[in-house]
Amino acid sequence: SVVCAPPLSEVIPAVLEGSDGCLLTIGYPNSGQPKTMLGGVNPPTELGAIPCAISWLYKGINERRQKSGARFSVRVSALGVSATKPDSSSKDLLAAHATESDDSPGVYLRDDFLGGPTELRAPTAERAALFLDAALAGRPQGGLEPAMIFTLHVYQYSLSRKGGVAGGRSRLHLIDLGGCANRNGGLPLSGIGNILLAILSGQRHPPNKDHPLTPLLKDCLAPLTCHVAIMAHVMHTQSHTDALTTIQLASRIHRMRRRKHRFPMPSDKTGVGGLAAGVNGGHQSTGSSAGSGADP
Repeated sequence: SVVCAPPLSEVIPAVLEGSDGCLLTIGYPNSGQPKTMLGGVNPPTELGAIPCAISWLYKGINERRQKSGARFSVRVSALGVSATKPDSSSKDLLAAHATESDDSPGVYLRDDFLGGPTELRAPTAERAALFLDAALAGRPQGGLEPAMIFTLHVYQYSLSRKGGVAGGRSRLHLIDLGGCANRNGGLPLSGIGNILLAILSGQRHPPNKDHPLTPLLKDCLAPLTCHVAIMAHVMHTQSHTDALTTIQLASRIHRMRRRKHRFPMPSDKTGVGGLAAGVNGGHQSTGSSAGSGADP
């Protein structure tokens, strides 16, 4: 998708360099965000941001593997959070597909990230896409769709000339807020915006801390090395006030994240040109990307 190209060209190279990356959309319900994030069914070639991100990430991994000889292992996890039930807990959408012999390397790192969701091995993009379909099938049906945090955990290491081993882990968070930003229950769009601004500004206690979505967003966005890209989504059928509110909020978040990253991106952006050039004509979306330019 043309809409997805600029933000993905920024966050995926950061993940390959060892930093965390996050892509999410903001907007009012029924403004087409699921189509932007997940793509269309008719025709099926209309890829959304999450399928594009999966494809681009594995393409970048293959290019990096051929160039540097680094070894990679990718695992995926998915969490669902109810949009209108503030007292509910998050749901592990891939727990049913876990096996006893498929322990994540994160177990040995003593990491309780996002409450320790199931991480499933995904050696290929096709396998990751299969788990995405399984996560979507596990979301409750009817009413407003819950938010979903689909994460690709990238473990990589390489052998140095002196015989040592260098490596680490990075994550790519792909967040579909679903129907969270609604006026009837759950969080309004302004509430989600205040949470994002508080996290990006480094506040220890963001607002709406009792909502199950808040600590999950904090886990994803709080790390100083996390590169965040926001896509603001509006439609021509929306009221002028709603559209203006969405764009203004995206602009504030964009300015905040630019202040967060005062350090430059790594100079070796292997695969950036190839990734951006690999985006062919996708679905036409009314979404507009905000926060897609390079950070200073």
